[in-house]
Amino acid sequence: MLPLALMLASTAMAGSLKDLDKHNGFRDLRLGSTCSDITTFATDGVPNRKLVSYVRPSDILQVGESQLQSITYSCYLDQLAQVRMVVLGSRNHQSILDALVEAYGEPDTVNEDGGFQSWSGKKVLLEAFKAPTSDTLVISVSSQPLLKQRLKDVLDAKAAAIEDL
Repeated sequence: MLPLALMLASTAMAGSLKDLDKHNGFRDLRLGSTCSDITTFATDGVPNRKLVSYVRPSDILQVGESQLQSITYSCYLDQLAQVRMVVLGSRNHQSILDALVEAYGEPDTVNEDGGFQSWSGKKVLLEAFKAPTSDTLVISVSSQPLLKQRLKDVLDAKAAAIEDL
């Protein structure tokens, strides 16, 4: 599997949503991987919880030409559910957004007023959100099946709580 940095840096030919689903992850990690098996993860949280966020101290905080502020990995039920990157600075924003378009084609949802773009594949949801009051861009690569499972679990828990009333 090609590292996302290499995929994003490639300018040879434009990609598509099929490439997003084919890649299904970030760098050397695939969405849905068992998090307890990833020895490079570090956390201050409690690993036995349903949703735990990790960092990898060895991560290079650069994707293509863009410098990153941070990379966070979120695991749901011990499966890699989401990778979240924080990008500061408009030059870095444009560079990474251009690379995403090059790698995966034009976003299928764009809300320029809200600073939101998304690419929705069958397996992967890629979102980019620019905070309106700061110079921060957040990019998330999420597993569609794990997002659906988490939503179902939350709704089931709410329904159970209502029944208990």
